[in-house]
Amino acid sequence: MNFFKKNTPVTKRDDLITVSKPFECPASIEHQGPKEIGPEDQVKYDEILAHFQDSSLEINVTEDGQSGGKKPLTTNEKFWLTRECILRYLRATKGDPEKAIERLEYTLAWRREFGLSGDHEVFTAESISHENKTGKQVVLGFDKSSRPLLYFKPGRQNTKASIKQVQSTVWFLERTIDLMPQGEENLCLLIDFKSHKVEGETSKIPSIHLAKQVLHILQSHYPERLGKALFINLPFVALTFLKLITPFLDPVTKEKLVFDTDFNTVVDDDELDSEYNGRLQFEYDHEVYYPALIEVTDKVRQRMCSRFGLFGSAVGSSEYDLKSDKEKLEFPVKPLAATT
Repeated sequence: MNFFKKNTPVTKRDDLITVSKPFECPASIEHQGPKEIGPEDQVKYDEILAHFQDSSLEINVTEDGQSGGKKPLTTNEKFWLTRECILRYLRATKGDPEKAIERLEYTLAWRREFGLSGDHEVFTAESISHENKTGKQVVLGFDKSSRPLLYFKPGRQNTKASIKQVQSTVWFLERTIDLMPQGEENLCLLIDFKSHKVEGETSKIPSIHLAKQVLHILQSHYPERLGKALFINLPFVALTFLKLITPFLDPVTKEKLVFDTDFNTVVDDDELDSEYNGRLQFEYDHEVYYPALIEVTDKVRQRMCSRFGLFGSAVGSSEYDLKSDKEKLEFPVKPLAATT
């Protein structure tokens, strides 16, 4: 594996498309059809669904379960507990429904403590806005598999290591998920270590402590979400950093990391930043891009929430149906009595 490969030199082209805001959907897309499951997995899924449909169920309010007690599911949490979410956790636990339930409850507790449950605001888009003043994280375009692209640019780091950096990373991850097209469950990470001179510049390489914290979140609370992660412009210090965090990566995640290819091998020109030989002439302007990202993702989420309420606000609602415009559901939720 060649960690030191640099990206291909940028070629000047005369067909550039000037963009300043994120895309709501790919330039061209063939929607993936609804994903059916086999009889054995259906039985396991029904067992997990019945558990979370139980109106007496209460979940820890902190990740460690040691403080705060327990509370019933909120409407926001029921919205998060989709059919596909349950199936992702079932796959992540190798088809073990008991372990899937345990991990789902663990994530729900983490989301409550971290501030994603909708109960209270631990942080907001505005409170972490400064973290992205330099454009070190950007959601822009889709890869050849219609997975939304999330760029990480450590070379644009402008703040010191803190919980706000973690909050910003999670916020951008959630926004990327918002922009997944109907039928798509994965995202594509594009990580470029190229150095930039920015205001408030600090270390370009995250601390090991911070990296372990983010890796824990990604692997524990966003299973089956990573489609591909490409790394380019790795300096020696970044290589050393990656070697240090590799032991904390699970085998499945390791297989999705690519260090020896250019971004344009997985992303079409019309969806790729011209900095990487794509057609998108994109210059990050925080005052333009950031509010536009908030607006477009709020629009998507509000539409999904509206359909969620229209069809009963039920645990197990399908992401495929929530992103559809059809009146008939592909995956109507079974009532509790039908699954017990």
